[in-house]
Amino acid sequence: MATTEISQNTEDSANVSNDDSVYLSDTRVAEKEALKEAPVEASSTKEAQGMLLEVKNLYLGERDANGNFSIHTDNKCPEDLPKPEENEDTARFALLVRYWICHGRDNGRAISSILVQSPLLKMVLRSVLEDYPAIAFELDSGFGAPFRPLVHRWQRLTDALNDERDQETRSHIQLFHDMLKEELKATLEARANIISHNVVTFKNLWLIFEPGTMIFNTINERPIAYKLKHITVPSGPNEDIYQLECEAVSHNGESFGWALFGGFGIPYFGGILKIHELPVYPLAYHPRVNRVTKQLIANGMKYEQLAGSHHKMYQGIALRRGQPFYVDSRIIIDASTFVRYNPDQDLAVRPLSRSLATDRDHSPTTLDSSESFDDENGDKAKFNAPLTKEQLMLCRNYVKGYSLRNKRWFHFYVEKIKDIEWKPNAWDNVVMDEGQKDLIHSAINGHCRGRKDHHSGGLNIALSGHTGVGKTLIVESLAEHLHAPLFHVKAADLDVDHSDPDLESPFAKMLEVSSIWNAI
Repeated sequence: MATTEISQNTEDSANVSNDDSVYLSDTRVAEKEALKEAPVEASSTKEAQGMLLEVKNLYLGERDANGNFSIHTDNKCPEDLPKPEENEDTARFALLVRYWICHGRDNGRAISSILVQSPLLKMVLRSVLEDYPAIAFELDSGFGAPFRPLVHRWQRLTDALNDERDQETRSHIQLFHDMLKEELKATLEARANIISHNVVTFKNLWLIFEPGTMIFNTINERPIAYKLKHITVPSGPNEDIYQLECEAVSHNGESFGWALFGGFGIPYFGGILKIHELPVYPLAYHPRVNRVTKQLIANGMKYEQLAGSHHKMYQGIALRRGQPFYVDSRIIIDASTFVRYNPDQDLAVRPLSRSLATDRDHSPTTLDSSESFDDENGDKAKFNAPLTKEQLMLCRNYVKGYSLRNKRWFHFYVEKIKDIEWKPNAWDNVVMDEGQKDLIHSAINGHCRGRKDHHSGGLNIALSGHTGVGKTLIVESLAEHLHAPLFHVKAADLDVDHSDPDLESPFAKMLEVSSIWNAI
C-alpha cells in the first residue's frame, strides 16, 4: 500500500460561514440518501461498504533488524502465502487499521496505515483536506504514518466534528477523531508547544510547514514571500536537511502565473531554535508580521503596476545573473523582451486562479499612455484581473528590464524604481537656427502622428557638425520632449561580439530593441 507523509498547522483552520456550513451539511445529507438508495448487489453483505460503525484492526507482525517486514522474492508465488485480509467482510467496516508490533510502546503496537472505507467520512475529509497535495490518492489508498495531512488539518477535522448536524455522519467522524487523537497524542502536544512558545526542534520542523503555508525569506536583506508547495522530510540516518519547493507569483511578459522556486533548505541544528531564526519560516511566526505584510502587499501592488513595458528611473543595486551591480540609469522594464534575449532565464508559469480579487481595497491599475508602450499592433499591454491580497504578497520583489546607460539586462528591485522627472522645457531651451529647429520639430511630430495611425516606420535624421556644437544636446532634448527612451551608441558598440554564435553586432541588437520600445 502506498502511503504519503504530511504535517499540521492550526493557523489554517477552516473559517466557514454559517450559510456555507448549512450548504455543506445539506449536500452531505443528499449524498448520504443517494448512498442508501443505491442498488445492493446480491453478493453484498448485510451492511453497505464502510457503513459499519466499527474499526477493523489488522496486524503486520514484527519488523526485522533493518525495520522491514519479511517478503518473498521468488518469482513463483509461495503456496503457503496467506490470503489477503481485505475481503467482503472487512469492507463493511468504517475504518481498516493496520498495526505493526512495536515493543517500544506501552500498548506494544503502532498504526502503520488507515484506510477510510466510510463514504460519509470520505465526504467530510474531502472538505477538511481540500487543496492538500495528493489527497485524492490517499483517500482511496489509505493514510500512512506519521499522518502528516491529518496533523496539519487537525483543527479543521475537530471543527468538522463539532459542526456536523447529521448524527450518523457525526458518529463516523467521532470514531476517526478519537482513534487518531490517541495515536497522535505526542505529535499534537509537540505542535501545541511549538505554537505557544515559538520554538522548534529539527525533528519537529515539519509540524509548522504545511503545504500552502506562506513562507518568509529575505534575499539581499529584502523581504520576500513564497507559498509552500512541497516539503521533503529527512527520513534516513544520513539525511540532515529539509528541502522546500515553493511557488510565487511572477509575470512572464504576457500574464501573471505561479512560478516554481526550489533550493530552499533547512540544515540540521541541535537543541531548539526560535522559529524566526530559521533560514526560512512561516510568515505567521514573524515577530513583526503586520508590518512585513503591509510591505509585501505594497511591493506586490508595484510589481502588478509594472507588468508590461515601462520607461522608468533606477538608482541602486540590481542583479545580473545573480550578481549585484550598482545601476544609476533610466531603464526599460519589459519581461517579454528580457526573456527573448535571455531565454535561459525564462520561468514557466501556470495560470493563477480565475477568482476575482474581491478582498482588495484598490482598483485595477490604469496606466498613462506615456508610461506604457504600444506593441507592434498598436495595442496596449494586456493586463490580468487584479491580484488578490494573498497573490500580491507572493509577488516577486524584482522585475526584468534593461539599463539604457549600462546597456545590459538586469533584475531591478521594485522599491528602487521611480518615475522619471522629465525636463518640460528641454526642447524650448535648445539654442539653434530656428528654421532648422522648426524643421526637426515638424518631422518629429509628423512621425509620431503616423506611428499612432500605423502608417509610419522609423525616422532617420542626420546631424553633422564639429565636436561641442550641440548635436548630443539636441537629441537628448528631443528624448525629453517626447518622453522617449534614448540609446547612446559609441564606436565600441559597432564591434562584432565573436563569442556570439550568430556573430551579431551589439549595435544590431540595440536597433532591434529600440524599434520595440520606440526609442531614439
